[in-house]
Amino acid sequence: MLYCSHIKISDKVKWVYDSAERKSAYASFSPGQPITGGRLSFKNANCVLNNEEVSKDFSVTFGKGVKYPFKTSSVFGRSAMSDGAISPEGTRAVSKGAFLGKFPINTGEGSLTSNFLYTHQFCDANRSYLDVKEGTLFAKGVYKIVRTFLNEATAQSVYRHMVIETLDEETYLFDKKVLLCYRMNWNAPLDSFPQDVPSDLPDIVFQMGSGLYGVRDDSGKFDAERYQKVMRFCKMTEIKMAQGAKQTGGKLLKDKVSEAIAYYRGVEAHKDLFSPNQFPFAHNLEELFDFMGNSNA
Repeated sequence: MLYCSHIKISDKVKWVYDSAERKSAYASFSPGQPITGGRLSFKNANCVLNNEEVSKDFSVTFGKGVKYPFKTSSVFGRSAMSDGAISPEGTRAVSKGAFLGKFPINTGEGSLTSNFLYTHQFCDANRSYLDVKEGTLFAKGVYKIVRTFLNEATAQSVYRHMVIETLDEETYLFDKKVLLCYRMNWNAPLDSFPQDVPSDLPDIVFQMGSGLYGVRDDSGKFDAERYQKVMRFCKMTEIKMAQGAKQTGGKLLKDKVSEAIAYYRGVEAHKDLFSPNQFPFAHNLEELFDFMGNSNA
């Protein structure tokens, strides 16, 4: 097993002595013990295998026997992190890296956002489920001038302001080949969405949290059709059973609920957002399994 060690040798020795004397071996994580630099360490396996006993196939299949099983061959994967926990540029970078490196990436409970779909290229075939904004010849000319004399990022920003009139312009991706902006049109009919996950996307794991963000209707209830649309771009669903340390639930103050967050999560902008501590369909195992079975149908 490969791991990164950030613990001082003296702390390791203390842990051994405390454990031997049946004292508490737990320590809290805080800035009181700053990370000054990690080092790479190798920990030997408890039961060592010979070369011929080690399989070269690292693939794992989830959902054997279902219509669309998910098979991953990567030993790496990015765990749940909502778009917004890091910058949009960060989410796009990780999404592109996951696509190139062929490893899965988890959306976190903040829903499937445009930034996770960064590698999904625009073409006329997928126009039916996209909301497309294309600028005039004048806007395209301004873009080219700004790009020539300044840089690509500034040119895209200017073009967006000229083409998209809504406050959630950051939810649109930009295709610099054909000079248009696009995002998912979740109001498009289900039949217009792709039947199989597009090949230009990474292996995306959609995390469904207690707030049902991205798969809820206007009243906050689970929207089965919206969920089906989302899963046309994802390989697997992960259910977040509870809010963990946030025992009273998760809270997002209204000042942080922007138009972009509202579009992604299916909520109203500039209103406090509350995620219950418990997943709404997990009051008992029977209810949870019924929900999973019906969602997978």
